[in-house]
Amino acid sequence: MKIFVLILITLLLGINSFSQNNNTKPSNNYIFESFENANFPPSGWSAKTPTGGTGWNKLSEGYPFPGWIFYANPAPLWGGFSYAAVSWNTGNITIPNAPEPCPGYPNDQWLISPVISINTGDSLKFRLLCVNDYTLDSLDVVLSSTNDSLINFTDTLITLVSTNFTSPTTWYSYSIDLSAYSGNNVYIAFREHIANNCEDGSGFGLDLVSVGTPQAIDVAVNTIDIKPITSPGFVIPKATFVNIGSNTQSFSATMTITPGSYSSTKTISSLISGTTCQITFDTLFTVNNINYKVFVTTSLAGDVNIANNSDSACSMCFVPDPILYDNRSYYPILLYSVPSAKYGGSPNGQNLCNVADDFIVPLSASWTITCIKSTGFTYTNSNIDRYGIYIYNDNNGRPGTILYSDSLSIPCKCNNADTSQTLILNNPFTLTAGKYWLSVFGIYDTATLSSNAGWNWMLGGNIKGDSCQIQNTSNQYGGSFNWKSILMYGATNGKSAFFTIHGTIISNINNSSESKSIIYPNPSNGIINIANSENSNVIVYNLLGEVVANSYCNSAFGSVDLSNLSNGSYIIKVISDKNIVTQKIDIIK
Repeated sequence: MKIFVLILITLLLGINSFSQNNNTKPSNNYIFESFENANFPPSGWSAKTPTGGTGWNKLSEGYPFPGWIFYANPAPLWGGFSYAAVSWNTGNITIPNAPEPCPGYPNDQWLISPVISINTGDSLKFRLLCVNDYTLDSLDVVLSSTNDSLINFTDTLITLVSTNFTSPTTWYSYSIDLSAYSGNNVYIAFREHIANNCEDGSGFGLDLVSVGTPQAIDVAVNTIDIKPITSPGFVIPKATFVNIGSNTQSFSATMTITPGSYSSTKTISSLISGTTCQITFDTLFTVNNINYKVFVTTSLAGDVNIANNSDSACSMCFVPDPILYDNRSYYPILLYSVPSAKYGGSPNGQNLCNVADDFIVPLSASWTITCIKSTGFTYTNSNIDRYGIYIYNDNNGRPGTILYSDSLSIPCKCNNADTSQTLILNNPFTLTAGKYWLSVFGIYDTATLSSNAGWNWMLGGNIKGDSCQIQNTSNQYGGSFNWKSILMYGATNGKSAFFTIHGTIISNINNSSESKSIIYPNPSNGIINIANSENSNVIVYNLLGEVVANSYCNSAFGSVDLSNLSNGSYIIKVISDKNIVTQKIDIIK
């Protein structure tokens, strides 16, 4: 990579002086931002997309990088779970009824800092990750000394090109001298741009952005250190705090968790300037079907930057049961979508334009469905109010009678960039063997079709079972009709809706213990043995419901090598012509 005179670029080999991310908000002359807060953009920041698209957003450890569904992004080396991210896929590409093949659209995605006063000796520092498949993408770091209008970012501090990055998992460190702007109030923007996002485009992650000079008294919430819960039980809530100021400080910190009345306050003593401290709060008993929101605050007399004294996160999100049915089709990735919405402002019977796709409960099996995960997005600025779910029986290859209906609140998300919706059913629903249809749709309580509000369900390119169907009682496509195939509307690259069904199997083909597969040892060092495994498919999920391994056993005593997986808990499902066995195992190496 080219070395500029004023720019120091060093490969991250260890942990810097801040051992964890922090999430401070701007003061008059200092910014330190790591994008850990539940809200994005952070306070004082702005994200702009003049050519369309979703733009910069928060991305958390373990979630797919936008545009790479099979690529789980790495955690920052210095702690915390999140950073800002942008990619070819967050530009103007996932638009309703896009023509096919995709003609390509320009990306122009901006993340703009708050205004900051520059003094002599100040510098801009940040960490950057580039995920690329050797296609062209550019990130400009630009500066405005007037306001945050895009036209005024006329000074380019550095241009970074994706093809110059050699590793998609390495974070690079940058430092840019800003002494030339001493005495000025400036805005700094990170701008990703490409001319054609069907032919080119990569992804960038941004973290630990700092500008300016620290104040004397300034402490902040650094990270909320609670990962998703996996089962009911006691959780030990933790959070990390940082002393950004130049003086050693003692202060109190409080964590509250909702729903419920949990609150715990601890004292942090003599925290040295530039260091962090992780605090363990009182234990909390959780249940497995609730999304928890965590709030953390600090209290210090004379703190000059109260904006960074609080943080919140959906850090204890519900982890769904194992996948019962996977209808995701990954090629082409997120290039087609179709509206699926209900409009409360229109008369009943004329207010629904929804999509349904089929799924099958295997012979001699029964499922209790507890959760649906769909993938979709709102394509206007209007706020969706709720999500709706219908499950229909099959009527000669089309949706028939509604068997189950539900109205669900907007789900809490651990990751804003995640376009999936984890929809927890208010009442778990049991289905016996057979063919059914699932519809997921956005609900707008007061909007009408003419208000251009809408939620779009993403489609994949391969048909699983039958192609998905559209019901149009809102005349969105001209003329009301009940159910018609999506293929009638030119969706050559969009045929099956993105969704997974989660729950438990309550009966199987053969319940005799003699023929059931036996999975051992547990815990394991990574080598899993399976007795009674002849002619069995073995699927391994992580606790987010993602498939991490898949193999076939053709002998009565088989084994699966999972030694490449990280330590932790996983779900193993063994599917044979005799039974289906699901078991949770722990890998400890």
